Amino acid sequence: MNSLSTGGDVFVENNAYELLTGGWGLGSYYYSLLLQLLVVYPLLWGMVKEYRFAGLLVIFGVNFVYEWVMTVMGVSETIYRLLILRYVFLIGAGAYLYLYRDGKNIFIEIASICFGILFIVYVKYFGNPVWPLNTMWIGTSFLAALYIIPVYKWLVYSSYQINASWEIIINLGRASYNIFLFQMLFYGFVVKVIYKYILYDWLTFCLCLGICLYGGWKFYCWEGVRTKKLISQIE
Repeated sequence: MNSLSTGGDVFVENNAYELLTGGWGLGSYYYSLLLQLLVVYPLLWGMVKEYRFAGLLVIFGVNFVYEWVMTVMGVSETIYRLLILRYVFLIGAGAYLYLYRDGKNIFIEIASICFGILFIVYVKYFGNPVWPLNTMWIGTSFLAALYIIPVYKWLVYSSYQINASWEIIINLGRASYNIFLFQMLFYGFVVKVIYKYILYDWLTFCLCLGICLYGGWKFYCWEGVRTKKLISQIE
């Protein structure tokens, strides 16, 4: 009984460690990023709201300096992938698009798309380095993301007239990030037990899918309230 208890403790400790250090494959580092996001996001929001586009440019500069520091210090990819500062410009751009969704500058938007695409082709497909930036995750870096930001704006704000019958799909889309995080937690801790005692079939798959969708939605509702509270405190 004691060894069983010890084994269970080790299992939980190992899984908890991997949960926080991104040990479960592609995208598993999101848990670490979410914890940091709760601290960083209100600051980025406040910067963009107070200084508008100038604030976004400052955030861009912070992201650039961060990438340069990572290169100079020779930080390993294992550590680099767990730090949210590589995403601050993308997060800041999301806040900017929400706050100033009516702003239009077609020249900047098209230039951003062209630069982002050319950057990806140049560094990712032709394998060229871009000093002083590191080569880790370069295909999804803040410079590569320049192409998707205007595209995201056009797609999102052209879809506001969607029929109300799609409300469930829309809500699940809004909660998709939280659903993903809950899914990672569920498949890391719970699904092994389900697969051990229940035959893996379509019924089991639908059960797991339903649990992840519902759990992720509830997590979205819980997290959203607390994030808004943090933002209001900053403001």
